Amino acid sequence: MSKFELRSDPTTHRIFAVVDSAEVNSALEEAARGIQAVMAMPPHPKGKVPLDIIMQKFAGQLRSGVTEKLVRKATGEAVYSLGVRSGAEPQLDEEYKIRSDKRWLGRFNDDGSLEFSVSWPRPAEVEISNYLGIEVEIPESSREDAIANQLLVLQLQTSSNKLVDRAANEQDVLVVDLIGQDETGAPVHGAKFTDFVFRPKMKGARQFGEQLSSIVVGHKAGDTLDFEEKFGDDHPDRYLRGRKVFFSCTIKEVRESVVPEIDDEFAKAAGMKNLDDLKAAIGQEWDRRNEATVQEQKRIQVRKKLVQFNPLPVAEADLLAQCKDAAAHYGIKYEQLSESPDTEKLSELIKNDAREVIVFNELLDRIYDKHSGELRLSEADVLSYAAKEAQVGVSAEEEIAAKKSKPAAYAAWLQRTQRQKVADWLVEKAVVVKVQASTEEEKGT
Repeated sequence: MSKFELRSDPTTHRIFAVVDSAEVNSALEEAARGIQAVMAMPPHPKGKVPLDIIMQKFAGQLRSGVTEKLVRKATGEAVYSLGVRSGAEPQLDEEYKIRSDKRWLGRFNDDGSLEFSVSWPRPAEVEISNYLGIEVEIPESSREDAIANQLLVLQLQTSSNKLVDRAANEQDVLVVDLIGQDETGAPVHGAKFTDFVFRPKMKGARQFGEQLSSIVVGHKAGDTLDFEEKFGDDHPDRYLRGRKVFFSCTIKEVRESVVPEIDDEFAKAAGMKNLDDLKAAIGQEWDRRNEATVQEQKRIQVRKKLVQFNPLPVAEADLLAQCKDAAAHYGIKYEQLSESPDTEKLSELIKNDAREVIVFNELLDRIYDKHSGELRLSEADVLSYAAKEAQVGVSAEEEIAAKKSKPAAYAAWLQRTQRQKVADWLVEKAVVVKVQASTEEEKGT
């Protein structure tokens, strides 16, 4: 069995580990079998070279190949079994890195075991402040306006239209191209929309405020118009969040709509008994979506304000790793983001988001430690979070069993679930202040 020892001091956590020879030999044999499957060595045909010959001939390469995997696995198990929170990413200590006389990581002992040590800085002792009862501002949306607007959407979907050569009015359907730039004239990522279809009467078309709907009225196909849009901090597109964008709008088509009356017959065509029933169904759907929107806005604001109130330092190595992961999630290589002015702005945005994520997670861990009696994960919590992660056809119990088979992965998963529980708890404790929705905010389409 592998052995782990915690050797921390006031500034640094350090774990000394010894991976037993049985586990080392098992990993070496598995790697050797991979070579055996593709290797031929007269008089032995491909796939039939004795394993002991391969392990003797390729001893150095095999050790080089398996040590990093063994070190990572053992580090995770050590953090879990010793009950120490890693915080930053543990790093292999210098004396166990690649050396001139050894091609592998760690140090092999005479008995075949592998020893190494990892360390990472201990988080500074900072008193967390202002984390209970965070005040969040939620725009007060109009249910009646949302129902009326959705009826217009249905009316638009069931209308017929024809191209016209005249200035647009509120009842028309328009097809436009939109290109967004920043104050320097550089293109803004995510702010280009081709063949965007909307109706001016539908205020707040998609993510835009009322400006787009108002400026196009009175203009014809071929006209190009300019307007500014200041996107909110809770905007769904992370690249537009909190930014001011200068749009150029080119009207491509103006279409005159022939729309049905919004009455009982219209409701029957939509599968409802009458107009009142249709409005009630739309209202219920709006209630569900509005509640989800409010919860999402609460989560975003609680996270931002918690980080703002508690600006913990972030190690550059951790920040870079988080940036790379965030960029990869969007199919981008973080190192390439400085190649143009627009992508350089994306790099800074990802960096700010990454710093916020790291600090937020550290704060969640500290809050959990501080309120461990109240927030301790129960069996019901664990089952609940497992049920959310379980794949199709897999029960929560099976999900937990699968994770427990890999202690390091199970420890990381439990830490994620405990963080989620703290985040949910903070959202419940938040104080909601309703504010009047501005004319630039989305009113739901």
